[in-house]
Amino acid sequence: MSKKFLIDIDLNGNELQNAVVQNLASAPENPKEGQHYYDTVAKAEFYWNGTAWINAAGDYTFKNGVEQVSGSRDVQIKIASGANAGNVTLTANSNGLKAAVAEASTSAKGIIEIADATEIAAGTATDKAVTPAQLANKVEKNAAITAGTHTKITYDAKGLVTAGADLAEADIPSLHLAKITDVTASADEVNVLDGIEATTAELNIMHGVTTSTEELNYVDGVTSSIQDQLDAKVEGNTAITGATKCKITYDSKGLVTAGADLTASDIPSLTLAKISDVTATATEVNVLDGITASTEELNILDGVTADASELNILDGATLTTTELNYVDGVTSSIQDQLDSKVAKNAAITAGTGTVVTYDAKGLVTGSSELAIKSTSANYLEYDSTNHEFGAKVDTNVTADSTNLVTSGAVKAAIDAAVTGGVHYAGTWDITSATDFSGITLPQTKGALFYVKGTGPKTIGGIEWNAGDYLLINADVAAGGSLTGKVEKIDNTESADIVRLNAAQTLTNKTIDADDNTISDLTTTNFKSGTVATTVAAASSAADTKLPSEKAVRTELDKKQDKVSAAVENNIASWDAAGNTKDSGKSFATSVRASASASDSVIATEKAVATFVENSISGTKAEYKNAAITPVSGTATWSLNSLPADPMNIVIIETATGEQVEMNIVYGTKAATITFNASTAVAANTYTAKVLF
Repeated sequence: MSKKFLIDIDLNGNELQNAVVQNLASAPENPKEGQHYYDTVAKAEFYWNGTAWINAAGDYTFKNGVEQVSGSRDVQIKIASGANAGNVTLTANSNGLKAAVAEASTSAKGIIEIADATEIAAGTATDKAVTPAQLANKVEKNAAITAGTHTKITYDAKGLVTAGADLAEADIPSLHLAKITDVTASADEVNVLDGIEATTAELNIMHGVTTSTEELNYVDGVTSSIQDQLDAKVEGNTAITGATKCKITYDSKGLVTAGADLTASDIPSLTLAKISDVTATATEVNVLDGITASTEELNILDGVTADASELNILDGATLTTTELNYVDGVTSSIQDQLDSKVAKNAAITAGTGTVVTYDAKGLVTGSSELAIKSTSANYLEYDSTNHEFGAKVDTNVTADSTNLVTSGAVKAAIDAAVTGGVHYAGTWDITSATDFSGITLPQTKGALFYVKGTGPKTIGGIEWNAGDYLLINADVAAGGSLTGKVEKIDNTESADIVRLNAAQTLTNKTIDADDNTISDLTTTNFKSGTVATTVAAASSAADTKLPSEKAVRTELDKKQDKVSAAVENNIASWDAAGNTKDSGKSFATSVRASASASDSVIATEKAVATFVENSISGTKAEYKNAAITPVSGTATWSLNSLPADPMNIVIIETATGEQVEMNIVYGTKAATITFNASTAVAANTYTAKVLF
């Protein structure tokens, strides 16, 4: 679809490359001076010079004896010799080459004009020529006939009149009455006379009649003496209230005196065949005989589109009404819904827990309470009644060890701090390995593989055994080599190994968990001084002591873990003393209009994004132009008193829906639109779609 421009395009001295002039089979209408098009029939480009279309390649015409020759094509002029010498002369000047040719006469050769149709018809010109094409439409004249004026003529195959005569009745075709100019009656009114047998004297009875047409029409349809008919009528009764009733009371004159509705006793016994809009047979309807359903229950069938064969599905059904009612509210295939469900587990003890265990089906299999393992000065307490935590939570990991941080903050901090961290990458089977080809590349620094299979195997200058670990100490690209970039973690058990899954007595042994978690650890007692019965201040607290349960409880009781007088869904904040309090602000999942918006509500990221997208995605207002009279070829369209400052305006041609380009100047609650136009612009020609 082409895009219309109603303003000039200034290329500012740049080239218009790979452009194609408009292709048309004929010249466009209402051209402007300088307008070009390519004629696909003439296979040439033309331009409008303000008066005519000119072939851009150059045309050569000779009119009135002298004409300037222009164009880029070669010109060859032959000058006749002998008696014609001198009839053609060539003149060159700054404008080009001119040829002067003498006009032809009865005695000299030269340029001769072609006679037009009027001149040919007159037959008096002696200095004009006639072309064979003009003569092709001429016919041989006939012998002279007597001139005359007639309404009927006879002409021959050449179209020449051979005779004339006056019209006869048979020559007149059937006509409508409208062709008779002095008759004002319509055809229907005249047709009243069709078949009339009255004489003139009988028709003259109407002479002197003063009744109106409406009054005279009262006898229309009377078939006998009006008086005799009146005498045969009965006197009317006292007026009664008109109505439409099925049962009426009438008097001896046959006049209705009262009406009433039918009662059940008025209806005789009928067969089902009398009920015209019921197609079921009496046998089919008798299925209802003995039914105990109420009218409301039967009305469920109102609007049912099932046919007899579909209803016959119930034939032989053994389910009860209660069982059938189980499908009430079902919106899709019951079997499909059942197939999408998971099988239930064995019953578990109901309860409320903060740590929930669930299986692969997503069903809960058990729960427990969160354990408190913090030893920092800012403890985390769990309220099992209200299921709430009270603590300061940061979203950034800092040197402040008194605050908790979110898991996302911890991960971000670890990702930023750890480069080439050890991570489990899989297993490496050395049973038949002769090199490192069993490890897929690329790999990153820190990739750890567990060695399995049958060993020992010496690969890369290192002896490997099942149970060892292979650690990659540098990034290796696809197609690279692991030789010299791996290290062995020897996992061979020594005689001095401590087995944690068996009872052992450790003497002078130090257990280094290497920053790993030791779970399910039980002890009879601790070494004196290892367990602290009170929690010391942060400045004197030691990492070598564990606080007792009572010490932790006592310290937690000192902390404020819940917000007093809190409003549900409000955001928690802290006062200057570090105590938690209700901020009085809440989150909003949508942005309200300015009239109802509040500073006590914080919009979520999604709410703000949705509001912004909605604010700029749709047309807020449309305006159509009034009639515009251009001034000096420029039309001006003003949009004033807009509801807000316009942010963007798109102009659409109303009739076609095509976008057009115009000059737009934005203002305060206003915009001025200008475009080129040589004639008046009709109202509603363009639509401005305004975004605020």
